[in-house]
Amino acid sequence: MRRRRGKSPRQMSFFRRSPEHELQAATLGSMLSCCGLLGRPRAVHGPTIEEVARFCDVYETFVSLCPIAVITLEHAWYLLHVLAQEDEFVLARCPDCQAVWIRDMLDVLPDNCAACRAGGPTRLGSADC
Repeated sequence: MRRRRGKSPRQMSFFRRSPEHELQAATLGSMLSCCGLLGRPRAVHGPTIEEVARFCDVYETFVSLCPIAVITLEHAWYLLHVLAQEDEFVLARCPDCQAVWIRDMLDVLPDNCAACRAGGPTRLGSADC
C-alpha cells in the first residue's frame, strides 16, 4: 500500500464532516484524556518517548474499538495537539445528553453533540463507535 505524500492534516473541519467523524473524534479525544495525554502543563520541548508510546497505544486501541475508523494516525496526532492547547477546541459535555464531544469555543451559541443533532444514537447506524 502506498502512503499519500504531502503535508500532514491541519484542519479541524475534517472532524466535523459527518456525525461519524465527530463521534470518532470525541471517542479518541476521551481516550487521549483518560490516558493522561491531555491537560498536562505545556512543556518547552516536544513530547517524551513515553508520551509518544502512550499515544501509539491509544491509537491502536481506538482502531481496534472502531474497525471502520475514519481517523488516520496523522489526524489523531493533529487532534492531540489541538486538544492539548485547550484554546479553540476543547472536550466538553453535551448540554442535552452529557456525552463527551469536541466543542468549538469560537461558536457564538453552544451547540450539542453529533448524536443529539442527528436525532439520537439509533439514527446514526451501526458503523459508529
